[in-house]
Amino acid sequence: MARKGHPMFFFFFETPKVLKRFINTANHPLRPSIETKLEILHRCLELGENVKLESEETGYTRGSIYTWRRRYIKKGRLALMNSIDISRDGLKEGSLEASQEELEVLKQKMHDMQLEMDILKETIAVLKKAQGIIP
Repeated sequence: MARKGHPMFFFFFETPKVLKRFINTANHPLRPSIETKLEILHRCLELGENVKLESEETGYTRGSIYTWRRRYIKKGRLALMNSIDISRDGLKEGSLEASQEELEVLKQKMHDMQLEMDILKETIAVLKKAQGIIP
């Protein structure tokens, strides 16, 4: 049977795209957890997977994924958190242990770098004095 009309008409209107329908289930929550968002961002941005294909696979829109990306770049992990990710009691003692450990490591690194800078400043001063630059 011969088709009449513009050839592109059939491309757009004759072959409907079947989209997966996701509903609010345990596997696909309406408001995904921070871990889910980070996993999707990791696959899209670090592993280089196509955002459109990832969107179709997971059921979250490309707009959502790009919004998560923008928030993550601007404010980090906390920007991806939902209200359900934060308990009603707020942060409890010990919930920031990893952050405290990181803070201690960073403080130690900063101290070490400050010592290196002081040593370099003294070395420069001694060299200048030895060469007669500083009287």
